[in-house]
Amino acid sequence: MAGERVVLSDALCFLKSKFGKTGTKSLRAALSDFYSGEELSVAKQQLLEDISVMKSSVKFPHVPRRRDGDDKATRVTDDIMLLFTCIDENKLIDQLPRYASDNPDAMPSIRLYEGDFYGIIKMLDKRNDKISEYGSEIAILSRDLQTVQARSINRDNNHHSRFGLCVNN
Repeated sequence: MAGERVVLSDALCFLKSKFGKTGTKSLRAALSDFYSGEELSVAKQQLLEDISVMKSSVKFPHVPRRRDGDDKATRVTDDIMLLFTCIDENKLIDQLPRYASDNPDAMPSIRLYEGDFYGIIKMLDKRNDKISEYGSEIAILSRDLQTVQARSINRDNNHHSRFGLCVNN
């Protein structure tokens, strides 16, 4: 452990500590939501360097060194996750350096992605569905009420006309 290399990288520190303990989908979302495309690119470059010095005969998937354009954070996150999955499948995680952070606030809270946030989103989705359903039902009731009112007014007008009453609306 004394000779273990330490690398300062908030994103890789977060990912290495959560990988295998948290769902891939949650990790992807946390990385691409929290970090900018540029921060993720720096982390990816660091990971590629760390892989290149590993003593392994594993053929890693090719990922482009640079990603530009729209949705850069998501695409770079996908690259990092692909590399980490390959490292994990080949039991090479221990060969990675120790990733560290100098600021814990520079790492996302996975709780927002695991349970709490998911529960809130589900609750809001259900509420939106109910509101839409109620809106349709209210529209139908409103139309039916207008129809009944129109019939009632016509009936009252016809009834009063027969008896010679003057009706003013």
